[in-house]
Amino acid sequence: MKEDKVSRVLALYSQLLGGRTIQKAAAQQYGVKERSIQRDIEDIRVFAAMAWPLAMVLIDDKEIAKIYESARDITPTIYRLDRIKTLEVEQETFHIPYNRRFQEGEFRKRVQFMYGSRLQCVMFTYTGYDIDAILDRLPTAKILSEDNGTYQLEAEVYGKGIEMWLRSQGKYVKDIKIVEL
Repeated sequence: MKEDKVSRVLALYSQLLGGRTIQKAAAQQYGVKERSIQRDIEDIRVFAAMAWPLAMVLIDDKEIAKIYESARDITPTIYRLDRIKTLEVEQETFHIPYNRRFQEGEFRKRVQFMYGSRLQCVMFTYTGYDIDAILDRLPTAKILSEDNGTYQLEAEVYGKGIEMWLRSQGKYVKDIKIVEL
């Protein structure tokens, strides 16, 4: 059962985070074959190799939703996994139409900071020494124009952290315009 696998993988992941090894007896403990545990560990390895310390969820509690900006938007709310103390798996299910599904790859390209909000377009002028540093930090950035080392850029990002990051670049970033999409 899929729910059993989720619980098992979370338990195994917790053991690994705690610095404990996983013995072959784990298969007996969870009532599965050793190969299942090996696959679970491979899933954890892949997750750890590409994961952020973030969990993305959709809010469906009317009281909690009042607290968060864009709570009824399809954009998920971001939580740091290292700050979650307890987790409870509910029996209730939900459905999101395919055309409104969450696209993790697109989200990852646009979330560079630990602040959530709606998708926004940021435009700015960059006069620093290394345009590649900006392009690496903002995977969706496009150079609109370049004139003698002065670049006009545009990027799509989620989160209000972009403004703080751009301002931290000091005199090298000017003319910041942010438009919510």
